[in-house]
Amino acid sequence: MTILLIEDNVADARLIEEYLRKQDFGELQFFHAQEMKTGAQIYKDMEIEIVLLDLSLPDSFGDQTYKVALHQFSDTPLVILSGLDDRETAVKAIKEGAQDFLVKGEFNSTLMIKTIRYAIERHRMKQDMLRTLDELKLANLNLEQFAYVASHDLKSPANNLMSLLKMWDEDFTDLDHNKKIFSMISASVKQLKKTLDALIDVITIQKSIGQRKTEVQVKKVFEEVQDSINELILESGARIQTDFSKAPAVNYSLPHFKSIMQNLISNAIKYRHPDRQVKIDISTAPEGSYIVLKVQDNGLGMDIEANKGRLFGLFTRLHDHVEGSGVGLYTVNSIVESYGGKIEVDSKVGEGTRFKIYMTK
Repeated sequence: MTILLIEDNVADARLIEEYLRKQDFGELQFFHAQEMKTGAQIYKDMEIEIVLLDLSLPDSFGDQTYKVALHQFSDTPLVILSGLDDRETAVKAIKEGAQDFLVKGEFNSTLMIKTIRYAIERHRMKQDMLRTLDELKLANLNLEQFAYVASHDLKSPANNLMSLLKMWDEDFTDLDHNKKIFSMISASVKQLKKTLDALIDVITIQKSIGQRKTEVQVKKVFEEVQDSINELILESGARIQTDFSKAPAVNYSLPHFKSIMQNLISNAIKYRHPDRQVKIDISTAPEGSYIVLKVQDNGLGMDIEANKGRLFGLFTRLHDHVEGSGVGLYTVNSIVESYGGKIEVDSKVGEGTRFKIYMTK
């Protein structure tokens, strides 16, 4: 276990370290800082599992201390170390997000260890609940958008069919007229089927979100995607360069990672520039707490500012000159957000587009 103690009293710090080393924590890493500033730097550099915080420090005091700590150590459980005179402040800190508090001089090693273990477990449960709440909010938002777009896109061809059947019913003896009507009915049915197929694809992806992560070999997935869209690659004459040396594997759901890569490569080829050979650069590399998949092309590009609110919308299509369902980027974004990642897009009209998919390590 990795513990950070921020305490300016050296004698108190030694006693706490002694209490910790008496207990069976497995491999204990203990870090001590006498100021908030120093503690914050240690926290930044190390993988800290819990922070023990004295409220009276040389560079911070009372309410300010725990407020700063809750902000800087927001991803880690916090236990307050208080004196008799600042017990009320410790209680306020718990109400605002700290996990527990210990009063100096009133705890032994057993109580301290029990408090630390409970604090870590409560924090984990809280994080799980917050994650679930975020997932529910996202699911609700997606459901609202899905229901609106689905009803809109299904209503149009359905209304067309009703109108055409009415026209046919009014004059079913005119053969030439009927041929024209049937041709129009066929087009409406095809549009309806296309919309339904796209909706089924979206529902399938949504139902599979949350699959267990495994170690995914990026090169192997790329080769599988390459095989599945080989005809598209050959027909376009696309030249694809890859570099997965900096991050050869990612911790992700295999079918979802494959879906992301296939959608981005397919889009890069479909929306190619007519005056030059398709060039696609694909790479993976670590970046902070993420592994980043980068897919860059030299295609048509797009106006990001003008389409900022539409880019990942369901059935959104920014180029209509080629066949497409308008669910590709919606699917990619849904997958990435469900795993706590993010997407960055950089594009210039006439020059190309770069997608950066951030996946948590």
